Amino acid sequence: MSEPRIEETFAEFEAAAAGTFRPAGLGLVDDAVRRRRRTRRGGLGALALLAVSAPLLLAGMYGGGGEAPVLQPTPTVSSGAVAPVRATRPVRVPGFETQAPPTVVFTDADHGWTLVERCTGSDPCAMAVGVTGDGGRTWRRAQTPDLTGKVVNLYPLDGQTLTLHLIGEKYLLTTDGGAHFSSYPLNQPPPQAQLAQSRRDGREGYAVRCPGATGFEDGGAGLNCAKMELVRLGSGPVPVQPELGGPMTGAATVHRGGDGRLWVISQVAPSGRIRVQVSVDAARSWQQLPEIYSTGLGSLPDLVISPDGHDVWVACADGLAYHLDYDQWRRFDLNLDGQQPHMVRSLGEQGGLVLSDTRRTWYLTEHGVISEVPGLPGFDGIEQSADGTLFGYGDGLWLSPGAGPVREWIRLY
Repeated sequence: MSEPRIEETFAEFEAAAAGTFRPAGLGLVDDAVRRRRRTRRGGLGALALLAVSAPLLLAGMYGGGGEAPVLQPTPTVSSGAVAPVRATRPVRVPGFETQAPPTVVFTDADHGWTLVERCTGSDPCAMAVGVTGDGGRTWRRAQTPDLTGKVVNLYPLDGQTLTLHLIGEKYLLTTDGGAHFSSYPLNQPPPQAQLAQSRRDGREGYAVRCPGATGFEDGGAGLNCAKMELVRLGSGPVPVQPELGGPMTGAATVHRGGDGRLWVISQVAPSGRIRVQVSVDAARSWQQLPEIYSTGLGSLPDLVISPDGHDVWVACADGLAYHLDYDQWRRFDLNLDGQQPHMVRSLGEQGGLVLSDTRRTWYLTEHGVISEVPGLPGFDGIEQSADGTLFGYGDGLWLSPGAGPVREWIRLY
């Protein structure tokens, strides 16, 4: 399935959305503050791969009955494997000394951007932007205009393209790795910003929102309507709309896997019934999968898809998870020590899951065994890029390139 070149997408987006943007409001500001806070935790962590196994309860196929069989733990999940390398890479932008923890955002295992600031007394804080192309081993300074005293959001699209949102003022865009920046007014943000936001959320150029909304509305204005629609950024609504629901059942979310399939998850009603739909032909038709159920009312489950798009899960707020096996669901109980991991990411069909709450992190292997990694902290958030790299936010930023559960974890700053 062919996709248009990014230049065409930008051109279409600018033509279709000209004059429709409004300044970002408290929702995006709060998001920026949350990201800043969660990447500013001090302390050093050590990593070991001494696995402590715990049993996992696996229920039968969707619609099946009877007792849920117990998958017995194995002595270790890392038998014969090489332990991950422990490493710490400080974030230092040349020509800008600071002791404050930075804001760091990576787009893949190698390419990342950082915002660092230096505050002295009552003076406005000075800021600088850095960029890396070697996984944070070295950094160089971007040639931004003066950012002193600004409140800044970062929207990195790739190693060359970054949008800086100067809250309440304007947007700055670079497409050459920070060598030059161009300015955009608040009512006309560059389309690269929206594409970057979509990619980071796993939507890869798609969004679910109210008709006419842009994604940069104040608060929840873009999700407050009787009937939402699925749009492709730069092209408008998709040819055939899936069933999306309305404000009474919460906002549906869309994901685009690495294999090109589109997935939409939504609540059928406030009763906990969850609908998942999939399109294999760029939204020209939709298949509805069997409904699943969650007792975590008021919270839409997280649709978790591996980078290659082949491994699909639904992680619910009540600790249950559903794994798609062909066109049916298998149910897993992910409650660990009475705690519910709130971060779940797929490592692929042969790699299982990585699970985390604020206390600790585990792996779920393909053999159905949950194994704790004692030296890895619990995370406030886990993100995953298209190349499979994991990014854990909590006690610093942890970068984990590679595949499978036996992988290197690198702590930045």
